[in-house]
Amino acid sequence: MKILRIIAAAILIVASSVGYTSIPLQAQHSTTATQRTGQRILSPTPGEFPIVALSVFNKDEGPKPGDLKGVEECGFNVCIEETSIERHEQLLKYMEGTGLKLLAYNYVFSSDANGKNWKENMVKFVNKLKHHPNLGGWDFGDEPKWKDLNALKPRYELLRKTDPTHFISYNLVGQIAKDFTGPCKTLGVYLDSIQKKFEMDSWSSDFYPIRIVRGKLSVNYEQFYQNLEAFSKKSKETGIPMWTFCESLAYVADANTTFPIATLPYLSFEAFSALGYGSQGLAYYTYWQRKGIKVKMLSALVDMEGKKTKSWYAAQKVNLDIKALTPVLLGGELVECRHTGKISFKGAKPSLGTFGPIESMTHGEKGVQVSHLRNGSKNYIMLVNHDVENKQKVSLIFKKTANMKQIKVDSGKLDKKSVKNNCSVTLTPGGYCIFEWN
Repeated sequence: MKILRIIAAAILIVASSVGYTSIPLQAQHSTTATQRTGQRILSPTPGEFPIVALSVFNKDEGPKPGDLKGVEECGFNVCIEETSIERHEQLLKYMEGTGLKLLAYNYVFSSDANGKNWKENMVKFVNKLKHHPNLGGWDFGDEPKWKDLNALKPRYELLRKTDPTHFISYNLVGQIAKDFTGPCKTLGVYLDSIQKKFEMDSWSSDFYPIRIVRGKLSVNYEQFYQNLEAFSKKSKETGIPMWTFCESLAYVADANTTFPIATLPYLSFEAFSALGYGSQGLAYYTYWQRKGIKVKMLSALVDMEGKKTKSWYAAQKVNLDIKALTPVLLGGELVECRHTGKISFKGAKPSLGTFGPIESMTHGEKGVQVSHLRNGSKNYIMLVNHDVENKQKVSLIFKKTANMKQIKVDSGKLDKKSVKNNCSVTLTPGGYCIFEWN
């Protein structure tokens, strides 16, 4: 996302007093998506789990036909681009015959763009693209500053009026920071304020917890889970899906802090932690490496020439797992989430105790995120390893009445196998496992 804002996120570590022990399931959403929006499409990929690549071509050269092949092979089905009408039209043309959809952004959405002609220019931009079959919707912007919200509101409303059917993505800051959250003391209060001004199609956020600080790996569990809990809670209250960004652009933020090259453990940890909180869309910042203006860029999923990096293959593994797990994840709701082990945030418990079908559980020092998800008549337990450096053995004892099956992805398909009431799994660094019970 915007570099200066991410730098601020890198150095602003805010202590939170919020606990993370559970989010109770509500019997009814306060307002359903259909009631709220009429005929609006609340996903750019109906029936598919949206996995979004941000920035999919070389900005100096413009899009080329071959650029999107690697995007699709990596498991993405949505692209976000900030570019001109002409380049958006090129991208939409290249998407024909693929499974990709575009969330289009143009500077006309910004509060300081186009002066008195912004209405005319926005309507022209939207009308030019809105009928293309590969348009999945619009990206309204990223991390709006608090002082700009009033000026952005009429632009957002005009976008919805000009295209009353397509999905709109609007990414919000994932932590308390005065420039973006103003006087709000908690993320919950901030999201309430956003809800009063904007009729959101998703609750999208970014907070990247994994950093190298003074040469040592650091995981900011506290704010990461604070972010996921606040957005998950708002999603459940409103019936509007939660989306989450993962960090795939490595760069030097300041003299002490670096966002590291994306590895399989790092991406798996960020993605499946969010999925364990019920996230219904994942986005990667960013796909194509960018030129650094004020900070040094190190790596992305592809380099400046479009060549795949090791991070591309890590992202592909995560994405293909998620695509295979669509029957579990898409439409899934968080019932309750807990954390165990000795990690640096309030609310984690040394042991889990009784939880859903689990009677007891033992694990390594850092423990795990344990999520109870429900999708239709089926219930799931998802475990995510807190430790992004080391594997961790987890031993579980399930209730005797629970008919447990472990779900694995094998060659792009789901494999379900019954497990005994006492079983053990070994989680890879940042890795996950899922159990199903009826």
